[in-house]
Amino acid sequence: MPGLRALFCGINPGLYSGYTGYHFARPGNRFWRTIHEVGITPRRYEPHEFPELLKLGIGFTDVCKLGAGMDHQALKSPVDIAAFRDKMLRYRPDTI
Repeated sequence: MPGLRALFCGINPGLYSGYTGYHFARPGNRFWRTIHEVGITPRRYEPHEFPELLKLGIGFTDVCKLGAGMDHQALKSPVDIAAFRDKMLRYRPDTI
């Protein structure tokens, strides 16, 4: 999406996030609390609300689109670095 001020990029979703389809979804994950406490978001969002952050210019992606789990497990799936690079050059987020 053009116009992103921040893009959070992971290697792959964890198993719980892969199961739910929501970024940083495991109960107890401090990501959502942290981005609110440091002032990136105006309130604490829940994992299922991640599409709402596009309105704030915040997006999410993973380099490994097919795998989930621990990095060493997920990276057994293909990683398309060229596609990632092309997306970054096309959309040009302010911060990755």
